[in-house]
Amino acid sequence: WLPQHRPVHTCKNCGRSFMTSRGHKHMPTFCSKACQNAHRYKQALKFVCVQCGKRFVNRAGNPRPMFCSRSCQFAYRGPTSIEARVSEILNELGLRYVTQYQMGQFVFDIAILSAHLLIECDGIYWHSSSEAKHRDKIKTELATLNGFRVLRLPQSIIEDEPDKCRALIVKELLGRR
Repeated sequence: WLPQHRPVHTCKNCGRSFMTSRGHKHMPTFCSKACQNAHRYKQALKFVCVQCGKRFVNRAGNPRPMFCSRSCQFAYRGPTSIEARVSEILNELGLRYVTQYQMGQFVFDIAILSAHLLIECDGIYWHSSSEAKHRDKIKTELATLNGFRVLRLPQSIIEDEPDKCRALIVKELLGRR
């Protein structure tokens, strides 16, 4: 048989035409292994980590991966209602921020990295015990040692006085400059 009788296909990655022998059991979609791998890599980079915002490759084969690493997966616990409210305020102010910012063994609720400001949304349940207050004190000291300021917003202000909450955030940001 002559080469002109071989089936012609178009590579899904580079668009080049290529021929295969008639004995192929399946319809080839790539002209080479390199094009097949390049296409897979392009497809894999479509994911963004919910925790840190980094683009990542889906190596685990999950249909809808959410995290770039195990540490991001374990650090993420989803926003509480008061964290979501503070996030809304920051969005209204047009600020860029990161949620669940990890520093050492601690995770801070919100970080405005450009201002070296960490925001802790102190809910009544999680931050009222003596152990929690001691942990919060250590957490604040760690942040200070790393050049960050910590703004602690009590649940009562976040829920009952959103304008005061916004004013405290703006005051802290302006105090930095």
